[in-house]
Order: sequence, then C-alpha cells, then structure tokens
Amino acid sequence: MVSSSGSSLSHEHNCVPGEGDERDREQDPAKQWKITDEDWRNRDKYPQYKAAVEDIFRLTSTPFAPWIILESDDKRYARVKALKIINDALEARLREN
Repeated sequence: MVSSSGSSLSHEHNCVPGEGDERDREQDPAKQWKITDEDWRNRDKYPQYKAAVEDIFRLTSTPFAPWIILESDDKRYARVKALKIINDALEARLREN
C-alpha cells in the first residue's frame, strides 16, 4: 500500500458470491432494468471467476504489497474499514520517517 518513495497505492476488487443480487433485482420492478443477459451468463461462470481471483490473490500478494480482503456485505462497513486500513498504513509510514 505504501511504497519506499512514500507514494500510496490502493486497489479494490469486488466479488459478490451467491445469487442474491440478481434474484432480488429480478423480483423488484424498480430494479429490473439493472439486470441484463450478461449478468446471467456471468453468474454461470462464477466458479471460474472465483478460481481466477483466488489465483490472482495467491500469486500477486507480497509482504510489501499484500492483498487485504474486506467483507463487503455492508457498504458503509467496508468503506470505513478500507479507510481505516489506508489510514493505519499511512500513519505507520509517517512514524518510520
């Protein structure tokens, strides 16, 4: 997250398991416009996407730049937790100097 030059970099990947969103949207007339044929096609490929993401995490996470997995069922919780992680990393870097 923080490089030796003092720069900060953060990357986010969202992966929502299960079938809740599409099914909820399919039943709610106010949200039906959000569902496309691609959503259903992508849902069928979820196991492949999940395996690819697990490979990415395993192959690219390092002690210097680790992936940090955030629970994101609750957007507010996830955002607050992400900001806390970033803040903690920046404060740690400032203490080093």
